[in-house]
Amino acid sequence: MISQCLHFEQTGSPWEVLRHSARTLPACAAHEVRIAMRYSPVNPADLNFMEGSYGKVPELPAIPGTEGCGEVLAIGSEVTSVKVGDCVMPLGGGHCWQEYLTLPEHQIAHLPDGIDRVQASMLRINPITAWRLLFGEISLNAGEWVAQNAANSGVGQCVIQIAKAKGLRTVNFVRREELIQPLLDLGADAAGPRRSQGADSGPCSATSGERCGWRQCATPYGAAGPAGRPRHLRSYEPPEPEGAEQVSHLQRAATPWPLGHALVRAGIPC
Repeated sequence: MISQCLHFEQTGSPWEVLRHSARTLPACAAHEVRIAMRYSPVNPADLNFMEGSYGKVPELPAIPGTEGCGEVLAIGSEVTSVKVGDCVMPLGGGHCWQEYLTLPEHQIAHLPDGIDRVQASMLRINPITAWRLLFGEISLNAGEWVAQNAANSGVGQCVIQIAKAKGLRTVNFVRREELIQPLLDLGADAAGPRRSQGADSGPCSATSGERCGWRQCATPYGAAGPAGRPRHLRSYEPPEPEGAEQVSHLQRAATPWPLGHALVRAGIPC
């Protein structure tokens, strides 16, 4: 069987190093599953991986693609958890930018029948990151507030929806006014534009019709530059012991560049 793929043999600009190729695949081993890949998104991590600036240096030649989904095309003689035609998601964390992907049985997740394939291809990173930020390190109770920056990002929108389902309330900051209403429609309790450090104006819109001064609830849970915390949130210190802060980030070149989110439990009524 011939499989088409995208690969790179040296790190650098993705537009310069990414190549198309075809390779011959051997038959599945006893515990292997062959997946016909249907969708695989392009994440910033994929681009950084090709640049050689994403944490670890890739083993070359390498096939990028951190997540995706597809249907089982063939299984080894001892595979029991999936059958041909099942929708599955690779859990290996890479190599998804190819026509056919072969993995050990324990490195795939069987997805429900009828799931939207496009949405399924984006399940492994953003939703899990959002869940981890909300519940991985901090104990949050229903009715409490969390605040996040870059709330219109993939992770940010997942945070809003998961928090809503779990009875948490969210304050969300974005760069542009036109991004506010879509977040409120998604389930955000309050949303507003970012402000520079020291600014006292600029309340954010709340779904209940109340107005919420952003300085009450803001601690970073969102995009930041090389200096660390987002500029409009650097002066904030979460209340102890009620408050807490989390930041997820990725490495870009030699400089830590927080691009993810910092989650906050704000112990102040809003």
